[in-house]
Amino acid sequence: MPGMPDLMQKSPIMRRFELFSRMPGSQNSQRLADAINRLGGDPTAPDNQLLKIAEDLGFYDASHPSAHFRTHWLGLPPAADPFWPTIQQEVNDKIRAGMLKTCQLFQTTGHPVEFWWIMSGAEGTTDWQMSVTDFGERILAVFHTPTVPCDEPLKDSQFTWVVTTDDAGDVVTRPAKVPQSAEQPDPVGLALAAKRKVVAKRPKRHPVPGPKKGKSSTKRSGKKKKSPARGRGR
Repeated sequence: MPGMPDLMQKSPIMRRFELFSRMPGSQNSQRLADAINRLGGDPTAPDNQLLKIAEDLGFYDASHPSAHFRTHWLGLPPAADPFWPTIQQEVNDKIRAGMLKTCQLFQTTGHPVEFWWIMSGAEGTTDWQMSVTDFGERILAVFHTPTVPCDEPLKDSQFTWVVTTDDAGDVVTRPAKVPQSAEQPDPVGLALAAKRKVVAKRPKRHPVPGPKKGKSSTKRSGKKKKSPARGRGR
């Protein structure tokens, strides 16, 4: 089965964490503090399993994203079909440590997190690592992995472009190719958008006109008002 043709793409399974890191108050939330304690705790405890932590944070449910993370990234039953079967325990340990560092940096700085996936080795090789960088305004977490097979149709990415040479030898810029299921509308993102309050613009205030001046009973004119005639003295 052929591998993915482009070696760098957004990490779809971590999209929900990206959205979480942009939510007001998430830096100091109890959910994040609990996740940090569990990521640094006993990895064999049921509540400290990576998938359980992600589900409790609200990043996944029992649908496709959770199943994909469980099956392909973590290699957990049922239906385990890992991307990197010969180094699975090492992969899980590195994801745990990398996510712990990412969460700690986010809790300390409040900088939004962005995840990328770079496939930097041939399929079947075992060089797998995760880097986490604080750039001052953003935390960049990158998975560096061997190439993995792709068992579904590919589509153009909405987020990444590749500058490469085409079959005719010309340099072209095109969207990266990603799996068909990647970059779908995110339930968490849609929920966040729905909760945003739309504040209607207040009409501009104009000075309220004062009461209209009534017409004077006596019209002013250039002529002087005649004085009443005085009675003649007798």
